[in-house]
Amino acid sequence: MKKKQQQNEVPPKLFLNVFGLKIPVILKPIENKSLAGFYDLDKKEIVISAETSEKTHTLVHEMFHAALFRTSFNQTGIPHEVHEIVVDVLATALLENFDLLNQFRKEFDSKDKK
Repeated sequence: MKKKQQQNEVPPKLFLNVFGLKIPVILKPIENKSLAGFYDLDKKEIVISAETSEKTHTLVHEMFHAALFRTSFNQTGIPHEVHEIVVDVLATALLENFDLLNQFRKEFDSKDKK
């Protein structure tokens, strides 16, 4: 029997590929209002709060959590607080330069394919 979808949960329309693992992104209300989102290590899914105004930043932040877990970074003994700082810095740096990355890709990657 198929698991009943929780009320107010939008089925995943987005899946991220993180080092070969297809990770669904689920948008739904989160009971803990202090969280904008989280990477569920057991379910291998990213949950984004439907109420957060920072959905894009949260998605990228949680994607970096997933990538670090996929590469066993969590087993290094680095404190959780440091882990949070690392993923937030990476997410911010990527988002601040996203337009530049797209421009670079269009300019140079297309020339490589010719």
